[in-house]
Amino acid sequence: MPRSLATIGTRARAPAHVAGRGLMSVLLVAILAAMAITFVPGVLGYQRYVLVGGSMEPTIHRGSLVFDEVVAVISRKDGRKGGPIFRTQGDHNRFADMRPFQLDRPRQARFAFAVPYLGWLFIALGNPRARFILLAIPALLIALSMLARLWREGGRLAAQREAA
Repeated sequence: MPRSLATIGTRARAPAHVAGRGLMSVLLVAILAAMAITFVPGVLGYQRYVLVGGSMEPTIHRGSLVFDEVVAVISRKDGRKGGPIFRTQGDHNRFADMRPFQLDRPRQARFAFAVPYLGWLFIALGNPRARFILLAIPALLIALSMLARLWREGGRLAAQREAA
């Protein structure tokens, strides 16, 4: 193969190589950001939940990752053992929840903040097929990248032997 054609092929691959590296960098940053958003609040004492229903819409959307903080409950006794009893109703629900709950512990969880859409990742990980896809695609891309690198290296070594 004349040298000029090899140089043209290398130049044609360069933008694709740069774009591929850029895409991988963006994906890596997105994954690291999602991991930080998911795990750092836990270190700071927040509890994490995924909102799987739509009862809290439009305030908190389905698929949001919700964080609660554990706070001291104001001691208000209303004559019942264990503290006040509450019956809640979601923002999007027409009727109150079936079961009331009681603040019977000195510390209870309270909504702190939510990260929209991040909970969908956890919902997907609950599905075996989606979990396989989320694990198989990156593994396949890594394997293909390694095979391409081996192919290029083999071609380079063959060219060196031929030149020698």
